[in-house]
Amino acid sequence: MNIVDLILYIVVIMLSLLVTYLWWSLSKIKRFLKIITSKSLIPRQEKDFKIRRRYIVFTVISEHNISKRELEKAIREVVKELYGIIGLTKSDPQIIFYDPSVKRGVLRTGHLTSNILIASLSSVDNINGKEVLIIPIKTTGTLKRAKKYLYMIRE
Repeated sequence: MNIVDLILYIVVIMLSLLVTYLWWSLSKIKRFLKIITSKSLIPRQEKDFKIRRRYIVFTVISEHNISKRELEKAIREVVKELYGIIGLTKSDPQIIFYDPSVKRGVLRTGHLTSNILIASLSSVDNINGKEVLIIPIKTTGTLKRAKKYLYMIRE
């Protein structure tokens, strides 16, 4: 065996050792990445869920006629005063239906913020200088049932 064969033999052994080491380290890296990205080590985020709608049936007690727009604006202002802009955007109160002849309406919000809105309704005391009192009657999960309660209870 001459010196060239010996160097070639050593180079082949070194390359095989290098390939073996790289293969082994690559499998270790894959295993490590698999462990890191597993669900058990990633902190759980809040579960994404659908905000269920709630419909609040209310009545307005006032000697004056009040429009739907004025009423919604007053409710939004009171929610903003009591709970701030964040409370207002989370609750997002919307008057779905308002009948000025019987002075009753339906207000839509999310299921997590319906209590915020109910508390805020009692704080509305005047709209454009007109004294009013808003009384929440019933909270329901469907608009159909809310309209049913709207005309069920007579003054």
